[in-house]
Amino acid sequence: MKYATIILAALAAAVNAVKFTNSVIDPEPGKPFELTWSDASGAVTILLKTGPSSNLETVDTLVSGATGESATITLDPSKYPSGTYAFEIVDDSGVPNYSEQFAFQGSGTISKTASATGSSTRATTTLATTSSSATESSTSQSSTETETSSRTSSARPSRTSDADEEETSVPGAAGRVASPLALVLVTVAAMFYLN
Repeated sequence: MKYATIILAALAAAVNAVKFTNSVIDPEPGKPFELTWSDASGAVTILLKTGPSSNLETVDTLVSGATGESATITLDPSKYPSGTYAFEIVDDSGVPNYSEQFAFQGSGTISKTASATGSSTRATTTLATTSSSATESSTSQSSTETETSSRTSSARPSRTSDADEEETSVPGAAGRVASPLALVLVTVAAMFYLN
C-alpha cells in the first residue's frame, strides 16, 4: 500500500509539472520571442542552457520570478555564440522541465565566469530523487575538480559546488524516454505485473 501511495504521488507530480507550451521553439537572434508555459506552481525561472543534451550547462538566467503563463525574451546575438541551446523552466516545486533544443547564430562568447557559476546537468529521464551517498560523492568530486583547475589554469572553470547538479531530461534526445509520465506509467505497470 505504501508503494502505491508513493507511485500515485509521483504520477501526480509528473502530470502537474510546469512545462513549455510553445509548439515550436525557434527564437531568432535579436528579435523578441514569447515563451509560454502551463501548470506552474508559483513563480517561474527560465534559464538558457547550451551543449549536448547529455551535458547541458547554464549560460544565463533569462526570466526570474515570473507569474502568469508567458514571458518575452530576446537573445542578443552579440552576447551569445552560435551553438545548440535549450530553455529550462522551474517553478516553486523545484522540478525543472526543458524545451526542445534549437540552433542559434551569434557572435558572442560565453565568459568563463558565467560557465563556472552555471550548473551542469546530465540528460536522463528519472524522477527527482537525491541520496546522501550521491551528495557525498559529488562533494569529493567537486573538491578534486577545483584543486585540478586551480593548478592547471583558469581556462577550465572550476565549480565551487556540485550541489546544483541535477538529473534532467531534454525532449528530443534520441534514444531516451522524453516523458517523465511515461517512465512513471512503465514503473506502475511493472509493479502490477510483478505482484
